[in-house]
Amino acid sequence: MKEKMNSIAEPGETELKNLACLYTITRYLASATNLQDCLEQVMATLAREKGMNSGTVTIVNQATGELEIEVAPAITAEARRRGRYKMGEGITGKVVATGDPILVPQIGEEPLFLNRTRTRGDEKKKKSSFLCVPIKAANKTIGALSVDREYSQNFGIQSEHDLRFLSIVSSLIAQTVQRVQKVNEEKEALRRENSQLRRELSAQNRIDEIIGKSSRMHEVF
Repeated sequence: MKEKMNSIAEPGETELKNLACLYTITRYLASATNLQDCLEQVMATLAREKGMNSGTVTIVNQATGELEIEVAPAITAEARRRGRYKMGEGITGKVVATGDPILVPQIGEEPLFLNRTRTRGDEKKKKSSFLCVPIKAANKTIGALSVDREYSQNFGIQSEHDLRFLSIVSSLIAQTVQRVQKVNEEKEALRRENSQLRRELSAQNRIDEIIGKSSRMHEVF
């Protein structure tokens, strides 16, 4: 009877842990001013609270159309630079191209997993599952969120729960990306406006200086 009660209580406990984790993530995202720092905190929370390691956020570069790693705390800067994908290339590229999540039970058995960052050796591939969900904003896929999970025999059941959880996290990330981008765009517009005003004032000052030094100009003005 005790085992049965534990098995019944477990889903409720899991939901409570998920809610607590989402609360922490939402708090980080709500106060975000620097997108990279904020997302690194989110990836650290996923690793600490959910056992979701190697958390990575990949965003579409609007200028090149390529997918670039925005945040991946577990890898080096050099590995991040290697982690570029064309749309539809590899698991991440396919997720962004189709807008659908992909689950890989064992990384080592999936030919589409390119390991372009070179951060997963053969042994780690055998022991790791890979989950990747799209990051969507305004019905457009702007990137992907991916994590590694330690492979287990109940992957199918666990992965469905993980997928739903990650989809919620990705939607929260999308909202934050949009908000931070909007703030940055407004700051850039203000910077350009200020630069234009400074140029106009500088030009006016030069005209005033010329007028001030020229007696002939004084006769005109």
